[in-house]
Amino acid sequence: MHDESLTDRPLIGPRVRRLLRILLLSLSLAVGSTMILLWVLMQLKDGRYLGDYNVFWGIADAPMEYVYRRYRFAYPPTALLLIRPFGFLEFWWAYALWIGAGVLAMVTAARRMVGWDAILFGFISYAGIGVVVGGQTSLFVGALIVAGLTIARPQAAGILLGVAAAIKPQSLLAAPIALIASRNYRAIGWAAATGALLFAVTILLWGVDQWIDWLASIQHFSTYLRDHDLDQADKGIYGLALQLGLPG
Repeated sequence: MHDESLTDRPLIGPRVRRLLRILLLSLSLAVGSTMILLWVLMQLKDGRYLGDYNVFWGIADAPMEYVYRRYRFAYPPTALLLIRPFGFLEFWWAYALWIGAGVLAMVTAARRMVGWDAILFGFISYAGIGVVVGGQTSLFVGALIVAGLTIARPQAAGILLGVAAAIKPQSLLAAPIALIASRNYRAIGWAAATGALLFAVTILLWGVDQWIDWLASIQHFSTYLRDHDLDQADKGIYGLALQLGLPG
């Protein structure tokens, strides 16, 4: 008769592990919800909406000559192809359509990887609620990246990743490395072609001056962040480098 040694027995049974997972999930959701609630209360106290979409709708509604020369907008002109059409609507209608389109895009892309339960928990997490309430571009960019990385056809993958890079280039800094490592050269070609096409569209719509103004505005934008110590609050690699005393 085989005697099961203590090392063969799990230290924690399946029921306890399940309970611990539930407790950890509940704790993380409670912490995230509290932070979001405090942010919402701050807005109610201030009497105005303080989310990121305030900036995007302002850029969508502003005269084109103000976008980079006056407001120093950080996103490239190709991102304006997504942002500018919402300027034809009043703020709250534009905000509702922006959020609805972003959520639909993310849900459609996420269903390629996970089930409805995971999607639900993702949206009620601190990051999910923050992105939705804040009206960030993350839903659109994230959906394009998820779809681009999970679709089998190189042409479609390249087009999706190319559009995502055109909206927010810094979100796809590692994409070329991943595509080269997987030898997906056709996707790289389609991504480059997509970027070139969108670049050409912006030139036809607004001229080359918008690109020149954008390149000039980037330095002013980073200077503004440094002068107001906002770069120290960055949660990414850049902010971590600064906090460790490394050059940004």
